[in-house]
Amino acid sequence: IGSVWEDPAADELSWFRPLVLALGPLAIAGCVVSIFSFSQREQQLRIVVATQYGIILYLAVILLGGYIIGAPIVYNAQQQLDLGGVSTVVLPALAYVFLRMARSSILRDIALLKSADRIR
Repeated sequence: IGSVWEDPAADELSWFRPLVLALGPLAIAGCVVSIFSFSQREQQLRIVVATQYGIILYLAVILLGGYIIGAPIVYNAQQQLDLGGVSTVVLPALAYVFLRMARSSILRDIALLKSADRIR
């Protein structure tokens, strides 16, 4: 994550740092809260969907910041692959994939509970 703060986008674009500082922790908090709201599945589903939108917005901010200034986040000044920049993009994308899997499982649980209620 250190590479995001040293990136030229953070120096040239006034909106870059505040959005990354706001969206990153919100996405992390959304993941943690969704884990502990397992007893209220409808609320958990809303949290997961909101967190997915937050991660998409986070990735858009990072990639758009790099695109606007013409310097991709994943490469350093020597045009070598930067591990910090790659993790800044790959880890949120991986979190999105896991949230998508959680979302489908939550929907399956909701359908299962509704069918069990009909049988009763």
